[in-house]
Amino acid sequence: MSSAVWVTRPGAAGERTRKAMESAGFAAFHLPLLRIEFQPPASAPSGTWADLVVFVSANAVEGLERAAGTLGFPVPRRFRAAVIGARTRDRLAAAPWEVDLIAEANNGKALLDAMAGIVDPGTRVWIPAGSRAGSARGLLPEALEREGAVVEVIPVYRTLDRTLEPGEEAVLAAREPGAVICHSPSAAEALHRAAASVAVRRWWDAATLVAVGETTAARLRSLGGVSVRAAAEPSDAGVAAVLDSIEAIQPSGSDT
Repeated sequence: MSSAVWVTRPGAAGERTRKAMESAGFAAFHLPLLRIEFQPPASAPSGTWADLVVFVSANAVEGLERAAGTLGFPVPRRFRAAVIGARTRDRLAAAPWEVDLIAEANNGKALLDAMAGIVDPGTRVWIPAGSRAGSARGLLPEALEREGAVVEVIPVYRTLDRTLEPGEEAVLAAREPGAVICHSPSAAEALHRAAASVAVRRWWDAATLVAVGETTAARLRSLGGVSVRAAAEPSDAGVAAVLDSIEAIQPSGSDT
């Protein structure tokens, strides 16, 4: 019997990843370690709508969409945007806005490269963000400000740890650890904190920790993760490719 794959990503995105892993033949299950709480900004951004909005996640798109009515000025008919990731792009396409998508990349550094020459001194940039450290709060605003942009990071959601219920810990205890999928440094940190539980510690010690990218992989290693692998691209397909390379996790019906 193949070992199981634990998807820790919160919400509907985590369920999509579980279904994608299941479709690839893996014995995947979804127990989120984080929860997302959307909130309006504590204070309205200054001035009017920005010249450019940079979205780093689908949660950032939803958070700004929810907060738009609280900003004190109307959303323009059309505005420019840049995004990290295909899922963020798709969520933006579903929002009730007309958007000129000027740049798209899979991580913050690549997005900055894609935006080269687009941001001029004085360009007003908004970056809707969560409550925890990441490219939205570090790499992106710092690099854009060096180019002369006027950057405002707008907190529109909080990422909070979610405590597993006894029944969920029983699910972990009943399955053979194969891989744990972490989609962010926050997920890596939540997994490490949750390992105070015997059921989670068993997975931390025995499973391969699969990160959606190198930044998350580095955080897992810094927390003491021993068997850590990173997807070549931050997507379900990239994660599935990593799982394919793990001997203990053979897709259902595999003869290898």
